[in-house]
Amino acid sequence: MDLFRKLLAERATGSLKVFLQEIDVRGLKINTFEELVDYLLNQSKFHDFNREMIYQLLLDIIDPKNVEEFINLLLLYGDDRIEEAIQATDATHFSKPLEVLQYLLSVAEEYNFSERDLLRVLLKMLLRKGPEGIATSEKAGWFASIDRPALITTLVIVNSIIIIMLIVFILRKKRKNEQNGDMA
Repeated sequence: MDLFRKLLAERATGSLKVFLQEIDVRGLKINTFEELVDYLLNQSKFHDFNREMIYQLLLDIIDPKNVEEFINLLLLYGDDRIEEAIQATDATHFSKPLEVLQYLLSVAEEYNFSERDLLRVLLKMLLRKGPEGIATSEKAGWFASIDRPALITTLVIVNSIIIIMLIVFILRKKRKNEQNGDMA
């Protein structure tokens, strides 16, 4: 769960980023992605970020190329109620995925689905590629800024030098022992 919080914090900006960096998901007993996003939505009333910023953050991670792709994902992962709401409008009116989401939130009651239903669909989209889909920006750790092929090349060279030095050391020690054996 903390990995997801870190991913959100990495992609977020401003006060939402600060908030995400400071919350303790374990201490708050947040165990699912849905609980974390729910918590953020509830906290938006009390902090210097809004619900739209949270939804935009999720959309940034889902990363649809355009409105059409986002609508196709909604149709794929949503249920009949969300599909009806989408079919009831002209998709050409939307210039970005967030506008589609805002539309769906505004007609949710009319089509008998909730914000939570929509949130679950977004989380399904987010997880559609499995752990790799979430971990794309997760290059955490000591070697985060190092190019992987360059790291491997460097490790091979360093290990080769160490092996050569060990061989030279063993050969020198062997020669020294042979010379000491000849003197005795």
